[in-house]
Amino acid sequence: MRAKLSKFDTSEIRTAMTGLSGSAAKAEAARLAEIYGVHPNHIYRITRDIRNTADRKTRSDAGRRTYELAKGTGTWFAASLVTARNIDPQLALKTAAAQGFNDLPSLSYFRTILAENGIGAKARRSPKKAHRRVEAKYPGHVFQVDVSALKTRWQDERTRRILRIEGVDKNHPQMDPQILRVWQIMLIDDFSRRRFLRYFIARAITSEQMVRFLAEAYSELGVPQILYTDGGGEFKGRHNDALKILNQLPTIEQTGGYKHLVHEPDRPQATGKVETSHRWAQRIDNLVGVVLDQGRKVEIENLNLMANRAVYDYNENHINRTTGMTPMARWRSKRPVIRLLDPDVVESALLARHFEPVLNADMTIKIDRISYRIEAVAPFVDHIGHKLRVVVPAKIDSMLVCFPQLDGKFGPKNTGEFWVPKVHAAEDSFGQIREIAETSAEQLKKDLKASYKEAMKEVREINKLTGEIAPVPYYDLEPAAAETTGVINFPDNTRIATAAEIDSVVPVLHPDFEADRDQDAPQTTADRPAYMGRELTFWQAVNEYKSRFDNDPAATKEFLDSIYSDRGGTVRSGLIEAELRSRSQPVPLRAVG
Repeated sequence: MRAKLSKFDTSEIRTAMTGLSGSAAKAEAARLAEIYGVHPNHIYRITRDIRNTADRKTRSDAGRRTYELAKGTGTWFAASLVTARNIDPQLALKTAAAQGFNDLPSLSYFRTILAENGIGAKARRSPKKAHRRVEAKYPGHVFQVDVSALKTRWQDERTRRILRIEGVDKNHPQMDPQILRVWQIMLIDDFSRRRFLRYFIARAITSEQMVRFLAEAYSELGVPQILYTDGGGEFKGRHNDALKILNQLPTIEQTGGYKHLVHEPDRPQATGKVETSHRWAQRIDNLVGVVLDQGRKVEIENLNLMANRAVYDYNENHINRTTGMTPMARWRSKRPVIRLLDPDVVESALLARHFEPVLNADMTIKIDRISYRIEAVAPFVDHIGHKLRVVVPAKIDSMLVCFPQLDGKFGPKNTGEFWVPKVHAAEDSFGQIREIAETSAEQLKKDLKASYKEAMKEVREINKLTGEIAPVPYYDLEPAAAETTGVINFPDNTRIATAAEIDSVVPVLHPDFEADRDQDAPQTTADRPAYMGRELTFWQAVNEYKSRFDNDPAATKEFLDSIYSDRGGTVRSGLIEAELRSRSQPVPLRAVG
């Protein structure tokens, strides 16, 4: 038997028993008792007031109370003072008496009446609104996300060790700037209860970190149609920009869109599923204390690896008592539309930089020594000499221009946002403006043709040295035999938003463009390099690439030391991959004279 039911358990039981009586109530109580591990009599006790009691025998001592909470009475007026103006019950009774109500209950009796009607002192201290339990219609329909700070987990930035520090609160804050808090962000699919967990090191979770988390989660679970959260600041700013950008993708727009819904304040039960998941994650975190007690070094990568394993075990093996299925079994039980995104490309796109150049009298703006021309028409001509907010995409033929608010600043209520043609402007010897614009399709064709030539050149060189070929389907390879499993599966309904598709709608400058280019040389869209992967710290790279060196940390570090200028810097994953490929290529043979 279970020792105690949680508030969420009690709420679900009361919802199920509402209005039942007789044999129906008995059967439901027996079913609930088996699910929650309690005696049926306990189910009856906690649902006494909400079951159908119309057919019960009236007690011989039952009758109308002396004081009822009825309109027009002094008791009603006093209760209205308590509820509407938070007046103390004793003062409420005195106020009612002063205003001519004579028939009033005693203070203790009045407090009993308030408590019985759900407006007593305890209920007023923790106000809760009625919540009707709802559930998503299918996997990927609704995701719930929430952030929680681990009370005793901190990271020392100097050693990268996870520490256990207790007693830190508002009255006793952590003052060491090198000690940062560990946060957990939990996502759960409302329909299947499938979970996704990540840990972050920060003073506070910002909208930028939330976008990074969602980019990783959406790459594994897909983009939901609805994201359901509280109104925290981490779901504003960058997250609002991400919301607009994702809804521009054809993959998202044509399959239900993407919405962000926020529940009302003081209603934690609205996201009860993710709140329950937080408590589960905190129980898993207790195991970290055992590791620390053994004197072992724990880093953030260890926490996330542990989270992956725990979440996998839960999703695959835990049977949810409400659904009666494991999360992954229920995830596969219906035909969802899974809309996957590349996490690296999405992260770089959704975290695009914004610029605020001044619109010159010749209708040009200058960003990083590159001039762009704006058409001399209204409303642009009305903003000559003023700052604009501009985002210049790397691979599309338009740019986003935003006009400031009435106070001259930029915010959620800008006076206008316009996509305008992207035209690079350069003066020739006669002082006239020459337009040098190239469509993204033309540039893409050039890049693809150049890449193909390089690839074929490499294949030919390898063939000369080793005789190896690059197999061509049907020409060199037999088609694989179809597998017959005897199981009827739904057709694959996965939608993948490619990097090209994302680049076509996302305003983003390539992260390496500003750092790597010659600032004095003229630049065009064709000069921008391809995406080079996400940035990795030295220790993240050790953890990610050690499998390429037979899990030998020493060999991995030796290799990465040749790439990183120091262990405190970052390098993009594409550069590491390129170095790995170059080291694996055979050494060309040289003729001996």
